[in-house]
Amino acid sequence: MLKRLIIVVTIWLMPAACCGAMELPPTVNKEIAAAALDKTLSVLGTPYVWGGQSPQGFDCSGLVLWSYHQNDPTLRWSVDGRSNVFVDDVTAHILFMYNAVPVDKNEVWPGDLVFVTSNPNYVTHMGMFIRWLDEGKTKFEWVEASSRKNGVVISTWRLGRKNDDKWLVGVGRMVAWPQNSTAQAANPQDDDPSL
Repeated sequence: MLKRLIIVVTIWLMPAACCGAMELPPTVNKEIAAAALDKTLSVLGTPYVWGGQSPQGFDCSGLVLWSYHQNDPTLRWSVDGRSNVFVDDVTAHILFMYNAVPVDKNEVWPGDLVFVTSNPNYVTHMGMFIRWLDEGKTKFEWVEASSRKNGVVISTWRLGRKNDDKWLVGVGRMVAWPQNSTAQAANPQDDDPSL
């Protein structure tokens, strides 16, 4: 189990260009990512609600989807990375697998997606990157809808360590699926639904 997790975490530490000749879908631009982060920061303190996607309450993926959709209502999310089936609500794991392109830690933007897990088989939680806290890029701030106790908060993460029994899976950039194209998987792990 630890070996599998180390491989997954190592994927993020490698440049995204390592993914080979696979053609990745277009991603949102830096301005949309920053605007989505601004929206997220505007709802700090909002309560956690499982399945929530509004300022009345958010879960982790609902917070991200709402924030991005406020700034680009044309965004949609693939359910499997292959079919032309898109929905308004997906889990953190589905966002990781089919709706985010891996980003090297030296290329991370404010508003990029942070994926973490407490289970070695799938992504269990997510949030949005805010900023690095040190020059060595070993510790960063991120915003998340963390729990029923805390709601939407700013948290910190130190690379190479567990936080609250969760491990960092990686950081990805939100895919901007073309309006009239068939989906193609965003992550190189698209043939293996497990991490």
